[in-house]
Formats: sequence, C-alpha cells, structure tokens
Amino acid sequence: MRRLVFGMTVFAALAGCAGARYDIAADHAKYPISFSPALPLADGTNVYLNHQLEPVGAFEFERTQLGWVWSLVPSKPVEISDQINAEVAAKHGEGVVALSLTNKSCVSNYLFPFPILPFWPGCQVLTVRGTVVRLKVAAATATPAQAPTVATGAVQ
Repeated sequence: MRRLVFGMTVFAALAGCAGARYDIAADHAKYPISFSPALPLADGTNVYLNHQLEPVGAFEFERTQLGWVWSLVPSKPVEISDQINAEVAAKHGEGVVALSLTNKSCVSNYLFPFPILPFWPGCQVLTVRGTVVRLKVAAATATPAQAPTVATGAVQ
C-alpha cells in the first residue's frame, strides 16, 4: 500500500496538474503581423526582413495568466492589438514580423500538493516577441510612381 501511495505522490508531483489556458488575439491591430520574416505588399508579393524590410526595433509583451479548476474555467483572450499598435507607431514602423510566443509555468505550479487542488490557481507566463519593421528607403523609392505599401489586415 505504501508503494502505491508513494507512486501516486511521485506521479502527481511530476504531472503538474496546474496551468492556464488562454487564446491570443490581435483582432484590432492597425498593422500587419506575421509569424514569418515576411510581410505582404498591397499587390500580393512578399517583402522579407533584412532584404526589403529593415528592423526598427523589438516588440515584447508579457502577461501572467491564471487558470482555475485545472483550467476548466475559461479566461478572456489575451488581446495584444493595443500593444502592437503603440509599439509600431512609436518606432515609425509598418508592421511586425517573426512573432513568437513563449509559455512558461510559474513556480507555484510545482508546490505539491497544492496544484492538484481545484481551488489552487494554475499560472503561466506568456511572452510575445517580434521585430518591428518598415520598408527600406531603396525599396520604397525604387519606383516613385508606384511606391509599395505594406498590406493591412489580419495576422499572417
């Protein structure tokens, strides 16, 4: 019997029952966002980081999300539009490329036996990073009559 209790305790400690579940959205972003190193132009062609796009700064956003009842209670989506809009405008950019998402567990998720209790909040730290870019001057002025503009719209 002791072996069974010991085995279940070790399993529960290593399983990590706590956590958080959430969605990420940028539904109101005024600038294009891409997980790849490219953005589409208005004519449908793509421009690439360090070719036609030059980096003008970094974007970073971090938030700690809590989950209740083993993440069964839904949480509001994490909306990053305002942060992206502010950062791109401040850096005089035209979009964000190479967007990445990182999710890490908080230390409190490992304080056994609390994480197996439904009232103990699970915790995750979300980090969103990207590169704020704009068209290089040479690319934008190559054909002055038809200077390219980066397409606007949803996340690419």
